[in-house]
Amino acid sequence: MKKYLPLLFVALTGCANLSLTDVYQAPTFRYQSTKITQVSFSELSAASVVQIHNGNPYQLPVNSLGAELWLAGQPLLELDSNPIAGLRAGRDTEIVLNWGLVFADLLQRSASAYKNGEAELTLKLSPALNVPLLGPQTLNWQSRFTVPIPKLPSLQLSGWRVAAVSLTSVRLALDLQLVNPNSFAVDTQGWSLAVKNDQRALATLDLRDSAIKAGSQSTQQVDLTLALADVGLALLTSLKSGTWPASLAVNWAGAWRSPDLAFALPAINGQWVAVR
Repeated sequence: MKKYLPLLFVALTGCANLSLTDVYQAPTFRYQSTKITQVSFSELSAASVVQIHNGNPYQLPVNSLGAELWLAGQPLLELDSNPIAGLRAGRDTEIVLNWGLVFADLLQRSASAYKNGEAELTLKLSPALNVPLLGPQTLNWQSRFTVPIPKLPSLQLSGWRVAAVSLTSVRLALDLQLVNPNSFAVDTQGWSLAVKNDQRALATLDLRDSAIKAGSQSTQQVDLTLALADVGLALLTSLKSGTWPASLAVNWAGAWRSPDLAFALPAINGQWVAVR
């Protein structure tokens, strides 16, 4: 079939009613998806998928793909794809583009994107094709999509009071605020507190699982019972006066997920409770 293509071209160009578009149609593009494959609080890895349809009855060799990610009107990353020899005749070709984003670079490029907790990226493709009879042809296509930037939630001790004192123990009522700074909702799972005095473990307690909307917070009140022998008179006096002792530290850890996202969020290990 290919050896007759030059004769076909001559015949077609010799007809007044036909143009080059009758023997060549530019391929069309369709953005499929972007999948987050790995994420931490400092970077993420992802794969974007684009489908290119070649409606011509012949294969189009691809010299280069020319794939880039843009942010805020400026080029951000050059992307690599799976090897592509050409676009098959009358078929769809799937392009997989693997890329990674370091949040420190994002903060330098667009502080507002990091602050908002999501980045709007533009995927640009400029494939260079070698079209039979016509020679080199370059296409230009782009599509926008948004990726979330996970931020560490926080647990704050907003207030407390001495609820009861006995000969052997003191019971504290703690007011806790669970803050979700992200652009997506989160569900907390198995969060727990560990109380230490000068790095010596005093007590642990579990928190209720919570569903927290994007950019919102949840409150909990929990009771914490400490042995007087562990606390000491000086710490008890400080707590009763409304001052949280500097040596009394509260550490928290737990799992979380988002009903809005299709990927696992980074693990949370050993964060300090902020005392307000």
